Amino acid sequence: MEIMNIGILLIGGVLGLSSVVLYFFLKEKFTLALYITLVLGIGLRVYCALDGRLHDWDERYHALVAKNMVEQPFKPMLYKNPILPYDYKDWSGNHIWLHKQPLALWLMSKSISIFGPNVVAVRLVSIIFSSLLILIIFGIAKELFSKSVGTISAFLFTVNGFVLEIGSGRASTDHVDLTFLFFITLAAWFCILGSKRHSFIFSFFVGFAIGLAVLTKWLPALIIIPIWVLLNFHYKRSFAFILQTLCIISAMIFIISFPWQYYILQTFPIEAQYEFEYNTRHLSEVLGTDHSYFLYNLQHLRIKFGEYLYLPMVVLCVFLFKKWSSSYNFKLLTLWTWIFIPLIFFSFVKTKMPGYILFTAPALYILSAYVFVYFRRKLYNNLYFRSVAFILLFVLPLRYTFERIKPFENNFLNKYNENYDANTIVFNDPYNIETMYFTDCISSYPYVPDQNVIDSLRNTGVKIVIK
Repeated sequence: MEIMNIGILLIGGVLGLSSVVLYFFLKEKFTLALYITLVLGIGLRVYCALDGRLHDWDERYHALVAKNMVEQPFKPMLYKNPILPYDYKDWSGNHIWLHKQPLALWLMSKSISIFGPNVVAVRLVSIIFSSLLILIIFGIAKELFSKSVGTISAFLFTVNGFVLEIGSGRASTDHVDLTFLFFITLAAWFCILGSKRHSFIFSFFVGFAIGLAVLTKWLPALIIIPIWVLLNFHYKRSFAFILQTLCIISAMIFIISFPWQYYILQTFPIEAQYEFEYNTRHLSEVLGTDHSYFLYNLQHLRIKFGEYLYLPMVVLCVFLFKKWSSSYNFKLLTLWTWIFIPLIFFSFVKTKMPGYILFTAPALYILSAYVFVYFRRKLYNNLYFRSVAFILLFVLPLRYTFERIKPFENNFLNKYNENYDANTIVFNDPYNIETMYFTDCISSYPYVPDQNVIDSLRNTGVKIVIK
Protein backbone atom coordinates (compact mmCIF):
# COMPACT_ATOMS: atom_id res chain seq x y z
CA MET A 1 0.00 0.00 0.00
CA GLU A 2 2.87 2.35 0.81
CA ILE A 3 4.39 1.73 -2.63
CA MET A 4 1.03 2.44 -4.24
CA ASN A 5 0.76 5.73 -2.35
CA ILE A 6 4.26 6.78 -3.34
CA GLY A 7 3.51 5.98 -6.99
CA ILE A 8 0.27 7.96 -6.91
CA LEU A 9 2.02 10.93 -5.28
CA LEU A 10 4.78 10.78 -7.90
CA ILE A 11 2.34 10.72 -10.79
CA GLY A 12 0.31 13.50 -9.22
CA GLY A 13 3.38 15.62 -8.63
CA VAL A 14 4.66 15.19 -12.18
CA LEU A 15 1.26 15.97 -13.70
CA GLY A 16 0.80 18.96 -11.39
CA LEU A 17 4.19 20.54 -12.11
CA SER A 18 3.85 19.82 -15.83
CA SER A 19 0.49 21.56 -15.85
CA VAL A 20 2.04 24.59 -14.17
CA VAL A 21 4.75 24.65 -16.84
CA LEU A 22 2.05 24.54 -19.52
CA TYR A 23 0.11 27.33 -17.79
CA PHE A 24 3.13 29.65 -17.61
CA PHE A 25 4.07 28.81 -21.21
CA LEU A 26 0.61 29.80 -22.46
CA LYS A 27 0.87 33.00 -20.41
CA GLU A 28 4.30 33.60 -22.02
CA LYS A 29 5.97 33.66 -18.62
CA PHE A 30 8.87 31.61 -19.92
CA THR A 31 11.30 32.23 -17.06
CA LEU A 32 8.80 30.94 -14.49
CA ALA A 33 8.06 27.97 -16.74
CA LEU A 34 11.79 27.20 -16.86
CA TYR A 35 12.12 27.35 -13.06
CA ILE A 36 9.23 24.91 -12.60
CA THR A 37 10.68 22.67 -15.32
CA LEU A 38 13.99 22.62 -13.46
CA VAL A 39 12.28 21.67 -10.18
CA LEU A 40 10.41 18.89 -12.00
CA GLY A 41 13.62 17.70 -13.66
CA ILE A 42 15.64 17.56 -10.47
CA GLY A 43 12.84 15.74 -8.67
CA LEU A 44 12.52 13.09 -11.39
CA ARG A 45 16.27 12.58 -11.55
CA VAL A 46 16.66 12.20 -7.80
CA TYR A 47 13.74 9.78 -7.62
CA CYS A 48 15.14 7.58 -10.40
CA ALA A 49 18.57 7.59 -8.76
CA LEU A 50 17.22 6.13 -5.50
CA ASP A 51 17.17 2.52 -6.73
CA GLY A 52 18.91 0.62 -3.96
CA ARG A 53 21.00 -1.73 -6.11
CA LEU A 54 23.44 -1.15 -8.92
CA HIS A 55 22.05 -2.11 -12.30
CA ASP A 56 23.32 -5.04 -14.36
CA TRP A 57 24.52 -3.37 -17.57
CA ASP A 58 26.71 -1.43 -17.32
CA GLU A 59 26.42 0.52 -14.10
CA ARG A 60 27.93 -1.97 -11.68
CA TYR A 61 31.07 -2.31 -13.81
CA HIS A 62 31.53 1.44 -14.11
CA ALA A 63 30.93 1.81 -10.37
CA LEU A 64 33.53 -0.80 -9.42
CA VAL A 65 36.19 0.64 -11.72
CA ALA A 66 35.46 4.11 -10.35
CA LYS A 67 35.75 2.84 -6.78
CA ASN A 68 39.13 1.31 -7.58
CA MET A 69 40.21 4.61 -9.13
CA VAL A 70 39.80 6.39 -5.80
CA GLU A 71 43.24 5.20 -4.73
CA GLN A 72 44.77 4.77 -8.19
CA PRO A 73 43.12 7.20 -10.64
CA PHE A 74 45.57 6.40 -13.43
CA LYS A 75 45.22 2.64 -13.14
CA PRO A 76 41.66 1.68 -14.11
CA MET A 77 40.91 -1.75 -12.65
CA LEU A 78 37.89 -4.01 -12.53
CA TYR A 79 39.37 -6.82 -10.44
CA LYS A 80 41.73 -4.92 -8.18
CA ASN A 81 43.11 -8.19 -6.81
CA PRO A 82 42.74 -10.82 -9.56
CA ILE A 83 43.34 -13.98 -7.54
CA LEU A 84 42.41 -16.29 -10.42
CA PRO A 85 43.68 -16.16 -14.02
CA TYR A 86 41.78 -13.78 -16.28
CA ASP A 87 41.49 -12.89 -19.94
CA TYR A 88 42.54 -9.29 -20.58
CA LYS A 89 40.11 -9.24 -23.52
CA ASP A 90 37.12 -9.90 -21.26
CA TRP A 91 35.96 -6.47 -20.09
CA SER A 92 33.52 -8.08 -17.62
CA GLY A 93 36.21 -10.04 -15.77
CA ASN A 94 39.66 -8.61 -16.40
CA HIS A 95 42.15 -6.61 -14.33
CA ILE A 96 43.22 -3.47 -16.22
CA TRP A 97 39.97 -1.96 -17.49
CA LEU A 98 40.26 0.34 -20.51
CA HIS A 99 36.88 -0.46 -22.02
CA LYS A 100 35.76 3.16 -21.66
CA GLN A 101 37.58 6.47 -21.75
CA PRO A 102 38.29 7.69 -18.20
CA LEU A 103 36.56 11.03 -17.60
CA ALA A 104 33.12 9.79 -16.53
CA LEU A 105 34.83 7.24 -14.27
CA TRP A 106 37.10 9.90 -12.74
CA LEU A 107 34.11 12.07 -11.92
CA MET A 108 32.25 9.11 -10.44
CA SER A 109 35.38 8.18 -8.50
CA LYS A 110 35.59 11.65 -6.97
CA SER A 111 31.97 11.38 -5.87
CA ILE A 112 32.64 7.97 -4.30
CA SER A 113 35.71 9.31 -2.49
CA ILE A 114 33.56 12.03 -0.89
CA PHE A 115 30.34 10.12 -0.16
CA GLY A 116 31.53 6.54 0.06
CA PRO A 117 30.69 3.43 -2.03
CA ASN A 118 26.91 3.78 -2.21
CA VAL A 119 24.47 4.02 -5.10
CA VAL A 120 23.84 7.75 -4.82
CA ALA A 121 27.55 8.50 -5.11
CA VAL A 122 27.63 6.55 -8.38
CA ARG A 123 24.72 8.56 -9.81
CA LEU A 124 25.35 12.00 -8.34
CA VAL A 125 27.36 13.42 -11.25
CA SER A 126 24.69 12.27 -13.70
CA ILE A 127 21.99 13.94 -11.59
CA ILE A 128 23.93 17.21 -11.66
CA PHE A 129 24.81 17.06 -15.37
CA SER A 130 21.33 16.00 -16.44
CA SER A 131 19.78 18.84 -14.41
CA LEU A 132 22.21 21.41 -15.83
CA LEU A 133 21.36 20.21 -19.31
CA ILE A 134 17.80 21.50 -18.82
CA LEU A 135 19.21 25.02 -18.51
CA ILE A 136 21.76 24.58 -21.29
CA ILE A 137 19.19 23.27 -23.76
CA PHE A 138 16.92 26.21 -22.91
CA GLY A 139 19.88 28.54 -23.53
CA ILE A 140 20.73 26.98 -26.88
CA ALA A 141 17.13 27.08 -28.13
CA LYS A 142 16.65 30.65 -26.88
CA GLU A 143 19.80 31.85 -28.67
CA LEU A 144 18.93 30.01 -31.87
CA PHE A 145 15.22 30.82 -31.97
CA SER A 146 13.24 32.14 -28.98
CA LYS A 147 12.35 31.66 -25.33
CA SER A 148 9.18 29.82 -26.29
CA VAL A 149 11.22 27.28 -28.25
CA GLY A 150 13.62 27.04 -25.32
CA THR A 151 10.81 26.36 -22.84
CA ILE A 152 9.35 23.51 -24.86
CA SER A 153 12.78 22.02 -25.59
CA ALA A 154 13.75 22.07 -21.93
CA PHE A 155 10.46 20.47 -20.87
CA LEU A 156 10.68 17.66 -23.44
CA PHE A 157 14.21 16.86 -22.34
CA THR A 158 13.25 17.07 -18.67
CA VAL A 159 10.57 14.40 -18.84
CA ASN A 160 12.17 12.10 -21.40
CA GLY A 161 12.10 8.57 -20.01
CA PHE A 162 15.22 7.37 -21.81
CA VAL A 163 17.29 10.27 -20.46
CA LEU A 164 16.02 9.45 -16.97
CA GLU A 165 16.95 5.78 -17.43
CA ILE A 166 20.44 6.57 -18.69
CA GLY A 167 21.14 9.05 -15.91
CA SER A 168 20.03 6.65 -13.18
CA GLY A 169 22.00 3.67 -14.49
CA ARG A 170 18.91 1.74 -15.56
CA ALA A 171 19.95 1.58 -19.23
CA SER A 172 23.20 0.26 -20.66
CA THR A 173 26.13 2.66 -21.14
CA ASP A 174 24.44 4.76 -18.42
CA HIS A 175 26.59 7.50 -16.85
CA VAL A 176 29.24 7.45 -19.57
CA ASP A 177 26.69 8.37 -22.24
CA LEU A 178 25.06 10.96 -19.96
CA THR A 179 28.43 12.62 -19.35
CA PHE A 180 29.14 12.52 -23.09
CA LEU A 181 25.75 14.13 -23.77
CA PHE A 182 26.55 16.88 -21.26
CA PHE A 183 29.88 17.89 -22.80
CA ILE A 184 28.56 17.67 -26.38
CA THR A 185 25.64 19.95 -25.48
CA LEU A 186 27.89 22.30 -23.52
CA ALA A 187 30.22 22.53 -26.53
CA ALA A 188 27.23 23.34 -28.78
CA TRP A 189 26.19 26.12 -26.41
CA PHE A 190 29.72 27.55 -26.47
CA CYS A 191 29.58 27.36 -30.29
CA ILE A 192 26.48 29.53 -30.36
CA LEU A 193 27.82 32.06 -27.87
CA GLY A 194 31.25 32.23 -29.50
CA SER A 195 30.05 32.59 -33.09
CA LYS A 196 27.42 35.15 -32.10
CA ARG A 197 29.91 37.27 -30.15
CA HIS A 198 32.76 36.82 -32.66
CA SER A 199 34.91 35.60 -29.77
CA PHE A 200 38.23 33.77 -29.90
CA ILE A 201 37.88 33.06 -26.17
CA PHE A 202 34.86 30.86 -26.73
CA SER A 203 36.78 28.77 -29.25
CA PHE A 204 38.98 27.70 -26.32
CA PHE A 205 35.83 26.73 -24.42
CA VAL A 206 34.51 24.82 -27.43
CA GLY A 207 37.78 22.91 -27.82
CA PHE A 208 37.95 22.24 -24.09
CA ALA A 209 34.41 20.81 -24.00
CA ILE A 210 35.01 18.68 -27.11
CA GLY A 211 38.25 17.40 -25.60
CA LEU A 212 36.40 16.37 -22.44
CA ALA A 213 33.75 14.67 -24.59
CA VAL A 214 36.47 12.74 -26.45
CA LEU A 215 37.92 11.78 -23.07
CA THR A 216 34.47 10.45 -22.19
CA LYS A 217 33.43 8.52 -25.29
CA TRP A 218 35.87 9.08 -28.10
CA LEU A 219 35.54 10.56 -31.58
CA PRO A 220 31.77 11.06 -32.12
CA ALA A 221 32.42 14.26 -30.16
CA LEU A 222 33.83 15.76 -33.36
CA ILE A 223 30.26 16.35 -34.55
CA ILE A 224 30.67 19.76 -32.90
CA ILE A 225 33.23 20.86 -35.51
CA PRO A 226 30.73 21.26 -38.40
CA ILE A 227 28.28 22.83 -35.95
CA TRP A 228 30.88 25.50 -35.12
CA VAL A 229 31.52 26.16 -38.82
CA LEU A 230 27.82 26.39 -39.73
CA LEU A 231 27.04 28.80 -36.90
CA ASN A 232 29.92 31.03 -37.95
CA PHE A 233 28.54 31.01 -41.47
CA HIS A 234 25.19 32.10 -40.05
CA TYR A 235 26.75 35.08 -38.28
CA LYS A 236 28.81 35.89 -41.39
CA ARG A 237 32.21 35.47 -39.79
CA SER A 238 35.24 35.68 -42.02
CA PHE A 239 37.01 32.62 -43.37
CA ALA A 240 40.14 33.72 -41.51
CA PHE A 241 38.26 33.79 -38.20
CA ILE A 242 36.79 30.35 -38.80
CA LEU A 243 40.17 28.89 -39.76
CA GLN A 244 41.96 30.45 -36.79
CA THR A 245 39.36 29.28 -34.31
CA LEU A 246 39.39 25.78 -35.79
CA CYS A 247 43.12 25.67 -35.13
CA ILE A 248 42.50 26.71 -31.52
CA ILE A 249 39.73 24.13 -31.13
CA SER A 250 41.87 21.36 -32.63
CA ALA A 251 44.79 22.24 -30.37
CA MET A 252 42.56 22.17 -27.29
CA ILE A 253 41.09 18.80 -28.27
CA PHE A 254 44.58 17.38 -28.69
CA ILE A 255 45.88 18.83 -25.41
CA ILE A 256 42.93 17.48 -23.44
CA SER A 257 42.48 14.04 -24.98
CA PHE A 258 45.83 12.86 -26.38
CA PRO A 259 47.87 12.50 -23.15
CA TRP A 260 45.60 9.72 -21.85
CA GLN A 261 45.82 7.78 -25.10
CA TYR A 262 49.61 8.05 -25.08
CA TYR A 263 49.79 7.15 -21.40
CA ILE A 264 47.75 3.95 -21.65
CA LEU A 265 49.63 2.83 -24.78
CA GLN A 266 52.89 3.23 -22.87
CA THR A 267 51.71 1.88 -19.52
CA PHE A 268 49.25 -0.84 -20.55
CA PRO A 269 50.24 -1.53 -24.18
CA ILE A 270 48.57 -4.92 -24.59
CA GLU A 271 45.24 -3.87 -23.11
CA ALA A 272 45.23 -0.47 -24.81
CA GLN A 273 46.01 -1.81 -28.26
CA TYR A 274 43.31 -4.43 -27.89
CA GLU A 275 40.69 -1.86 -26.80
CA PHE A 276 41.52 0.50 -29.67
CA GLU A 277 41.21 -2.43 -32.06
CA TYR A 278 38.00 -3.59 -30.37
CA ASN A 279 36.47 -0.11 -30.69
CA THR A 280 37.28 -0.12 -34.41
CA ARG A 281 35.64 -3.53 -34.82
CA HIS A 282 32.31 -1.99 -33.74
CA LEU A 283 32.17 -0.43 -37.20
CA SER A 284 32.20 -3.74 -39.08
CA GLU A 285 31.11 -6.37 -36.54
CA VAL A 286 28.12 -6.89 -34.25
CA LEU A 287 29.62 -6.87 -30.74
CA GLY A 288 27.82 -7.23 -27.42
CA THR A 289 24.31 -6.92 -28.83
CA ASP A 290 21.74 -8.72 -30.96
CA HIS A 291 20.73 -5.54 -32.79
CA SER A 292 22.39 -5.03 -36.15
CA TYR A 293 19.76 -4.05 -38.73
CA PHE A 294 20.32 -0.85 -40.68
CA LEU A 295 17.23 1.06 -39.54
CA TYR A 296 17.67 0.25 -35.84
CA ASN A 297 18.45 3.84 -34.80
CA LEU A 298 15.75 5.39 -36.95
CA GLN A 299 13.15 2.94 -35.68
CA HIS A 300 14.20 3.36 -32.05
CA LEU A 301 13.90 7.14 -32.16
CA ARG A 302 10.22 6.72 -31.34
CA ILE A 303 11.02 4.36 -28.46
CA LYS A 304 13.74 6.51 -26.92
CA PHE A 305 12.64 10.06 -27.66
CA GLY A 306 9.00 10.04 -28.75
CA GLU A 307 6.75 8.85 -31.55
CA TYR A 308 6.09 12.37 -32.83
CA LEU A 309 9.72 13.10 -33.76
CA TYR A 310 9.48 11.80 -37.32
CA LEU A 311 7.15 14.67 -38.24
CA PRO A 312 9.51 17.53 -37.25
CA MET A 313 12.41 15.66 -38.88
CA VAL A 314 10.50 15.58 -42.18
CA VAL A 315 9.51 19.22 -41.75
CA LEU A 316 13.17 20.14 -41.18
CA CYS A 317 14.20 18.52 -44.46
CA VAL A 318 11.37 20.31 -46.30
CA PHE A 319 12.29 23.66 -44.72
CA LEU A 320 15.92 23.26 -45.72
CA PHE A 321 14.84 22.65 -49.31
CA LYS A 322 12.14 25.31 -49.59
CA LYS A 323 13.41 28.01 -47.21
CA TRP A 324 17.13 28.00 -47.91
CA SER A 325 17.13 31.76 -48.45
CA SER A 326 15.58 32.46 -45.02
CA SER A 327 17.54 33.96 -42.14
CA TYR A 328 17.36 30.61 -40.34
CA ASN A 329 19.02 28.53 -43.06
CA PHE A 330 22.31 27.81 -41.29
CA LYS A 331 20.58 27.38 -37.93
CA LEU A 332 18.29 24.76 -39.41
CA LEU A 333 21.26 23.14 -41.13
CA THR A 334 22.99 23.06 -37.74
CA LEU A 335 20.09 21.07 -36.31
CA TRP A 336 20.08 18.80 -39.36
CA THR A 337 23.82 18.14 -38.90
CA TRP A 338 23.43 17.44 -35.18
CA ILE A 339 20.60 14.97 -35.83
CA PHE A 340 21.13 13.34 -39.19
CA ILE A 341 24.90 12.91 -39.44
CA PRO A 342 25.06 10.76 -36.25
CA LEU A 343 21.88 8.96 -37.31
CA ILE A 344 23.31 8.12 -40.75
CA PHE A 345 26.76 7.23 -39.41
CA PHE A 346 25.52 4.91 -36.67
CA SER A 347 23.10 3.29 -39.11
CA PHE A 348 26.12 2.06 -41.07
CA VAL A 349 27.97 1.02 -37.90
CA LYS A 350 27.32 -2.69 -37.41
CA THR A 351 27.12 -2.63 -33.61
CA LYS A 352 23.98 -0.89 -32.39
CA MET A 353 23.59 0.32 -28.80
CA PRO A 354 20.66 2.27 -27.27
CA GLY A 355 22.82 5.17 -26.11
CA TYR A 356 24.83 5.74 -29.28
CA ILE A 357 22.62 8.59 -30.52
CA LEU A 358 21.66 9.97 -27.11
CA PHE A 359 23.69 13.12 -27.81
CA THR A 360 21.24 14.05 -30.58
CA ALA A 361 18.40 14.43 -28.05
CA PRO A 362 18.86 18.21 -27.48
CA ALA A 363 18.70 18.91 -31.21
CA LEU A 364 15.65 16.65 -31.61
CA TYR A 365 13.76 18.51 -28.90
CA ILE A 366 14.84 21.94 -30.10
CA LEU A 367 13.66 20.98 -33.57
CA SER A 368 10.32 19.71 -32.24
CA ALA A 369 9.79 22.94 -30.31
CA TYR A 370 10.77 25.10 -33.28
CA VAL A 371 8.34 23.31 -35.62
CA PHE A 372 5.54 23.62 -33.07
CA VAL A 373 6.13 27.35 -32.51
CA TYR A 374 6.36 27.95 -36.27
CA PHE A 375 2.98 26.35 -36.97
CA ARG A 376 1.44 27.76 -33.79
CA ARG A 377 1.85 31.27 -35.17
CA LYS A 378 0.00 30.26 -38.31
CA LEU A 379 -2.65 27.99 -36.78
CA TYR A 380 -3.15 29.46 -33.31
CA ASN A 381 -6.93 29.54 -33.56
CA ASN A 382 -7.20 26.10 -35.07
CA LEU A 383 -8.69 23.82 -32.42
CA TYR A 384 -7.56 20.68 -34.22
CA PHE A 385 -3.94 21.86 -34.28
CA ARG A 386 -3.99 22.81 -30.60
CA SER A 387 -5.48 19.44 -29.64
CA VAL A 388 -2.95 17.45 -31.66
CA ALA A 389 -0.06 19.58 -30.37
CA PHE A 390 -1.22 19.08 -26.77
CA ILE A 391 -1.25 15.31 -27.24
CA LEU A 392 2.10 15.16 -29.06
CA LEU A 393 4.08 17.51 -26.84
CA PHE A 394 2.44 16.99 -23.46
CA VAL A 395 0.42 13.77 -23.16
CA LEU A 396 2.68 11.37 -25.07
CA PRO A 397 5.98 12.53 -23.46
CA LEU A 398 4.47 12.20 -19.96
CA ARG A 399 3.03 8.79 -20.79
CA TYR A 400 6.53 7.74 -21.79
CA THR A 401 7.95 9.23 -18.59
CA PHE A 402 5.72 7.07 -16.39
CA GLU A 403 6.36 4.02 -18.56
CA ARG A 404 10.11 4.35 -17.99
CA ILE A 405 10.34 5.46 -14.36
CA LYS A 406 7.91 2.73 -13.24
CA PRO A 407 6.40 4.59 -10.26
CA PHE A 408 4.78 1.51 -8.72
CA GLU A 409 7.92 -0.59 -8.52
CA ASN A 410 9.83 -0.72 -5.25
CA ASN A 411 13.41 -0.81 -6.50
CA PHE A 412 14.42 1.81 -3.96
CA LEU A 413 13.65 -0.71 -1.19
CA ASN A 414 16.21 -3.22 -2.53
CA LYS A 415 19.52 -3.06 -0.70
CA TYR A 416 22.79 -4.96 -0.86
CA ASN A 417 23.07 -6.20 2.74
CA GLU A 418 25.98 -8.65 2.70
CA ASN A 419 29.29 -7.84 4.35
CA TYR A 420 32.75 -9.34 3.77
CA ASP A 421 35.99 -8.18 5.32
CA ALA A 422 39.31 -7.48 3.61
CA ASN A 423 40.52 -11.06 4.15
CA THR A 424 37.68 -12.78 2.25
CA ILE A 425 37.37 -14.24 -1.23
CA VAL A 426 33.83 -15.05 -2.39
CA PHE A 427 32.92 -17.72 -4.94
CA ASN A 428 29.69 -18.71 -6.69
CA ASP A 429 28.48 -15.15 -6.30
CA PRO A 430 25.88 -14.06 -8.91
CA TYR A 431 26.41 -10.46 -7.80
CA ASN A 432 30.21 -10.59 -7.74
CA ILE A 433 30.74 -7.08 -9.17
CA GLU A 434 28.37 -5.54 -6.64
CA THR A 435 30.02 -7.52 -3.85
CA MET A 436 33.39 -5.98 -4.70
CA TYR A 437 31.82 -2.53 -4.88
CA PHE A 438 29.87 -2.61 -1.62
CA THR A 439 32.30 -4.63 0.52
CA ASP A 440 36.01 -4.79 1.28
CA CYS A 441 36.48 -8.37 0.09
CA ILE A 442 39.64 -9.29 -1.79
CA SER A 443 37.75 -10.58 -4.83
CA SER A 444 34.44 -12.18 -5.76
CA TYR A 445 33.75 -14.60 -8.61
CA PRO A 446 30.53 -15.93 -10.17
CA TYR A 447 31.84 -19.51 -10.28
CA VAL A 448 33.67 -22.03 -8.08
CA PRO A 449 37.25 -22.95 -9.08
CA ASP A 450 38.91 -26.33 -8.72
CA GLN A 451 39.18 -27.66 -5.16
CA ASN A 452 42.98 -27.55 -5.37
CA VAL A 453 42.78 -23.82 -6.03
CA ILE A 454 40.48 -23.32 -3.05
CA ASP A 455 42.78 -25.34 -0.79
CA SER A 456 45.85 -23.42 -1.90
CA LEU A 457 44.09 -20.13 -1.22
CA ARG A 458 43.03 -21.28 2.25
CA ASN A 459 46.65 -22.17 2.97
CA THR A 460 47.59 -18.53 2.48
CA GLY A 461 45.33 -17.57 5.39
CA VAL A 462 42.43 -15.98 3.51
CA LYS A 463 38.81 -16.79 4.30
CA ILE A 464 36.88 -18.54 1.54
CA VAL A 465 33.11 -18.07 1.19
CA ILE A 466 31.24 -20.26 -1.28
CA LYS A 467 27.66 -19.08 -1.69
